[in-house]
Amino acid sequence: TALFFMAGAMPFSSIFLEIYYIFGALWGYKIFAVYEMLAIFFAILLMVVSITTVAAIYFQLAAEDYRWWWASIADGGCVGLYLLTYSVYYYFMESPLRGPMQFAFFFGSIGMASYALFLMCGTVGFLVSRRFVFYIFSAMKGD
Repeated sequence: TALFFMAGAMPFSSIFLEIYYIFGALWGYKIFAVYEMLAIFFAILLMVVSITTVAAIYFQLAAEDYRWWWASIADGGCVGLYLLTYSVYYYFMESPLRGPMQFAFFFGSIGMASYALFLMCGTVGFLVSRRFVFYIFSAMKGD
């Protein structure tokens, strides 16, 4: 659905520059020395994932689709798919890596990192959405 991709685009755009510098340090023989900014961008990522997932779940509930459990994990975790997509671009267009072993090592490690980011952001999205849904449904009054 469109909400799935929109909910992942916002958090990824908030960390895109930091990912560029991290990839340059890991694969491009550049020096990464601003670890304080990495922590700040991590906090921004968590906040943006929380906000976009709650917004996507709100729109889903407003459309009377009450199957929000797995959607909240997918909406939050879509950042990992964007990271994997960006890593394909980075490997073929910007990295100095060539050869089958480097290909396997790059995509093996990036695949695990993307999956870990999917699980982390999906968990954050689920927990925040769960709290949001329980709050709005506890505030409803039945007649």
